[in-house]
Amino acid sequence: MSDNAPAAGGPDANSDERVKEMGGLRKWLIRPELGGIVGVIAVFTFFGILAGDSGMFSAQGIRNWGQISAQFMIIAVG
Repeated sequence: MSDNAPAAGGPDANSDERVKEMGGLRKWLIRPELGGIVGVIAVFTFFGILAGDSGMFSAQGIRNWGQISAQFMIIAVG
């Protein structure tokens, strides 16, 4: 039997030069959820600026587009 344990002065078995360390910010930026959140914020900001006076963000307007988006969500999931 051969012993494949690393030598005392050799490289650590857990460290690999092919695996690159990532910072905390990069770990958050590569997550797909962040893209969805940024997209929602961008869309609401866009319509908030361009359609601010149209009643889109009134109670009836929110109910209207909320109902339509709920129907699309049911179709997408179902």
